Amino acid sequence: MNKKTMKILNIIIKDYLVDKMIEHEDLKNTWMALKQEYKSKNPDMILNLKYKLFILKFQNFTSIEEFFRITQKINNQLIALGEKVQIKTLVQIMLN
Repeated sequence: MNKKTMKILNIIIKDYLVDKMIEHEDLKNTWMALKQEYKSKNPDMILNLKYKLFILKFQNFTSIEEFFRITQKINNQLIALGEKVQIKTLVQIMLN
């Protein structure tokens, strides 16, 4: 595997995934293994992110901007996992 690519992957992936990455000789197989690992955790990740979204109102934020930033970040993560949160739901979370 390309040394530069390996260094970049080591920086950005979680520690528990390094072993899966090292098992593969080429970049394509490494990418497929990481992709499969990511897909296998989707249901848990989606539930966890939805939980985080619904408990946001109980946290202490220094500003409304911080609250909106974190809400948007969680929403973007859910969208990346293929889970779309309705705007109505987001508004209810923010206003309640």
